[in-house]
Amino acid sequence: MPNDEAGSDRLKALLEKLDPAVVQRVMPLTGGVITMMFTDIVGSTKIKAEVGDERYFSRILTPHNQLVRECVARHNGRELKMMGDAFLVGFTVPSEAVVCVCEIQQRLTTSPVPAGQSALQVRIGLHTGTPIVYRDPVSGLVDLSGTDVDKAARVQPLAGGGQVLISEETRVLAKPQMVHDWGPWDLKGLGRHRIFEVLLARQGAGATVGSPVADCRALSHKLHWA
Repeated sequence: MPNDEAGSDRLKALLEKLDPAVVQRVMPLTGGVITMMFTDIVGSTKIKAEVGDERYFSRILTPHNQLVRECVARHNGRELKMMGDAFLVGFTVPSEAVVCVCEIQQRLTTSPVPAGQSALQVRIGLHTGTPIVYRDPVSGLVDLSGTDVDKAARVQPLAGGGQVLISEETRVLAKPQMVHDWGPWDLKGLGRHRIFEVLLARQGAGATVGSPVADCRALSHKLHWA
């Protein structure tokens, strides 16, 4: 019987040689069930206007990118694409994706990145499905396509700063203990789908859950899992 682990290592080494960008790292995605993470910096255009392009790049975007990439690497994700200040990342283990995004929000809370008149905030959305995995013939990079990618991309904009929103599919597979059910929401072109917020303990007495499409309260650094 062939050694699956050795074969996986050889495939990983081969893909690393083929990839023109080192940013596509960790284990290769080869299809099947993938949890897709979309992130976005809240108010990035306004922040750039306040602080200027050079300061935004060096003092805000660069540390943001480093933080996200550290968390992604730690939790076995694969960075697939960066669009301006937004990431698309794939995970083969749904629970790793949820832990990763919560760590991102925790670190932004415990070690804030100054961004103009306030601290940097990021909105994050997750959806788990079976997208098409392909290699772009021009760039040579692995990318994803299909309705599940569209759904993941639609979940993310519903979040406010500091929020992690997930689809029902991700909730069922990742099983985070602390979630809030926001019920069905319209996802452009895809109909209505249940959306859940992964909750961290909130700062301050009497703090309440924020709502999608609105800024939420800052997240603290504790999360409890089933």
